[in-house]
Amino acid sequence: SAGVDVAVAGSAGGAVTAVALDCEEADDSEVVSPKVFEMRLIERIMRECYVEEQRCEEELVCASKVLARTLVAPEDIAAAMRGPAAA
Repeated sequence: SAGVDVAVAGSAGGAVTAVALDCEEADDSEVVSPKVFEMRLIERIMRECYVEEQRCEEELVCASKVLARTLVAPEDIAAAMRGPAAA
């Protein structure tokens, strides 16, 4: 995933006044307010989490299919529980 380069500009009182943001959504560096930067960062994290969630969901579906193919058939379990006389 692409990195985010951040440069924070401060005022004389030490408060943050602007943030220069250079990421994949912006062609050039732009100056945005800290609130906008925070929202963009949250959106990016949410997108990355969504992609990860989708990947995990696909892995779970795949694992479920593998387990369904490899588990003992329910009728074999029932026969084994009845004991040797039922076999």
